This record gives sequence, structure tokens and C-alpha cells, in this order.
Amino acid sequence: MRTAMKSERLYLRSFEDNKQDISALYQWENDPESWDSSMASNPVSAKFIREYILESATSLITQGSMTLAIGLAETQELIGYLQFLGYDAISQRVGYGLYIAPEHRRKGYGREIIQLAEQYAFQHLGIRLVYADILSNNLSCCKLFEALGYELKASLPEWHWSQGSWHNLNYYMKWKN
Repeated sequence: MRTAMKSERLYLRSFEDNKQDISALYQWENDPESWDSSMASNPVSAKFIREYILESATSLITQGSMTLAIGLAETQELIGYLQFLGYDAISQRVGYGLYIAPEHRRKGYGREIIQLAEQYAFQHLGIRLVYADILSNNLSCCKLFEALGYELKASLPEWHWSQGSWHNLNYYMKWKN
């Protein structure tokens, strides 16, 4: 297994065109509870997931985005994914999208992955600004980014309808030191 980035507990790697990866991503993308944070509104097919994995294997530089599987170093179990989004080499910025499976939340994995992503963005990609857009009702994610030194720079009011009400879309940013 080739890992892109790793810590003591976790690793990031490309999704592979295999049963384990397709099954995991299929399950996560079809969980209605995850649709709010990704602003999705419908289930997707296994064929769609497979095609997505094949397309996401291209370069971040040419595609502008990249999705990496998050795995536990000890067991190799996949627990979520990290997306690099909106990569802009000229403006030296990139955004994140993060998903951790519900049974693996509140264990510090999100913090660890964002720190790995920052290290990759700042040191390897030469990025000077990282950012995330997070719905205001995703309190745990907002708190995570704030705890990691991200600043709330903008909020788009009533941007997304979910769970019977409107929610703001918050933009968090962090500059390279």
C-alpha cells in the first residue's frame, strides 16, 4: 500500500479501484446524515463511485481537486476521506473537505488529518492559504477548525436548507506562518 501522508495512527492514500474502497465510499456517500455537510441531496450508484475513484486518480495540479482515503495505520481499516478542493497554484490556496465515518468520530482523527493536510499543502504544494467552507450547524467541525487556528472570515447567510431550517455557510481560513 502506497501512502501519501501518514502519522502514528493514520494514513492518507489514493482511493483504489477495488471492492473495499468502492464499498466504503459508496456507504459514506449514501448516508443521508452526511449529505448536509457535503450539500448533496441524493444517493449515488456503485458505478458512479467507481468512475469517481478512477477520475480522482489524476493529479491535483491538473484536476484542481484530489480525494484521499483515510485509514487506520494499525488495522488498515478505512475510516473516511479528505478532499483537497479548489487548488489554485497561482493564488497559492487550496480548500479541504473532510468526512469521518460516524463510528470513528470524537477520537481526534479529524484534528490529526487536518494537520497532515496542512503540512502537505504548506510544505509540498507551496500553498500559503488553506480554507474550508463549513455549514454553521456542523458545530463540531466549526470548533475543530477554530481550535486549529482557522479564522472565520465570511459567512453566507441562509445558504443551505436542511433539517427544517436555513443554515449559514462559514468560510474558515488559515495562512501559512
